[in-house]
Amino acid sequence: MRRSFALTVLMALALAAMAATPAAARPPIALGVSNAASTDMAALDAFAASVGVRPATWTLWSTWGDRGGRRRCVDGFGTCAFPSALAEALRERGITPLIYWQPTNPGNPGAGWYERFQNTSVGKHDRYVRAWARAAKAFGRPVIVRFAHEMNGTWFPWSLTNFDNSPEGFQQAWRHIVRQFRRVGADNVLFLWSPFQRCPTCSSALYEEFYPGNAYVDYVGVTALNWGDVAWTSLDGLLFETLPVLRRMTRTRADPLGKPVILPELASNYIGGDKAAWIRDGYLTTYARWPAIRLMVYFDYDTTFAGQPDWRLVQPPDGSAMAAFQSLAVQPQFRAAFPLRPDPSTGRWRRMPLVTPEPVPSAEPVPSSPPVAAADASALPSSSPVATPAPPG
Repeated sequence: MRRSFALTVLMALALAAMAATPAAARPPIALGVSNAASTDMAALDAFAASVGVRPATWTLWSTWGDRGGRRRCVDGFGTCAFPSALAEALRERGITPLIYWQPTNPGNPGAGWYERFQNTSVGKHDRYVRAWARAAKAFGRPVIVRFAHEMNGTWFPWSLTNFDNSPEGFQQAWRHIVRQFRRVGADNVLFLWSPFQRCPTCSSALYEEFYPGNAYVDYVGVTALNWGDVAWTSLDGLLFETLPVLRRMTRTRADPLGKPVILPELASNYIGGDKAAWIRDGYLTTYARWPAIRLMVYFDYDTTFAGQPDWRLVQPPDGSAMAAFQSLAVQPQFRAAFPLRPDPSTGRWRRMPLVTPEPVPSAEPVPSSPPVAAADASALPSSSPVATPAPPG
């Protein structure tokens, strides 16, 4: 009896140790935000005060053909240039820039000059790409670049289904761009490869077909949106469709978890279910289940002008979603700065243990920026993202 009891105790202790090991070893996750007032640092400060901590990342937009009426890209005209001043303002706040780098001309996206991947891969934009890379290098701090995001969709001018774009053409363009950055020594720039979640209107190409390879990618990620009124889907349900695929296609013997993951665009509708629970349960489950995830970025946008949900944290009006986000943002497992630090032996940027950011002074909650007042997608500021797709289904 004593022997059986002792064996039972040992087994229980072993099981408890096995259960505790992943949680203890799992690094914290950084929380970022994308907001319509991306260039307004006062709005960023107000958002941070309402939450209680500054976000680890803040999203900026740079569009290749947005040149303020000029033929060449000149800093201060449009959003084509690397946003040095904004990046510096973020650096002063201890925040890493996450930049959507969009290969399109918002005034004439059908021309294909920037949108065709072949034009990039054969070097027609090298002068612009290298100038942008040099400016990013001069910034000297980590920058995450999300180039040609959601390329597997059909809604962006650079989609795989437009012009003569193809999965192979996308790979070639991506690799060519990364080589240009390496040529000028912009080692502080980290590239995020991020398709859209599986959807009926997406390209039929498998993720593997347009993945440029581990040697040219620093982070992988996927858009995860709960459209709600079409079909209420938990965050874990959205991720379960995609993250095992990303892990399988990027893992190596030395790194069985695969490439580290950024969720660059996640949000929920407040119509169709409990948005506060979606955020609270989704973030906690993500932390527990997906150890490869390093950064989660909430898409704090109102896209009702395009017939899509109001994703903002201030919805629903009862404040429950914002309260859920606030409660998570101050928890240790979500209090990570972005995991990039210089390697003292080489001076190159590398992934290092995450560091807890400083909290901002407490303040009364304030609403995020007002919705974009626009009649259609063309009325969006050029620094804003192109409209997200219609709900799948």
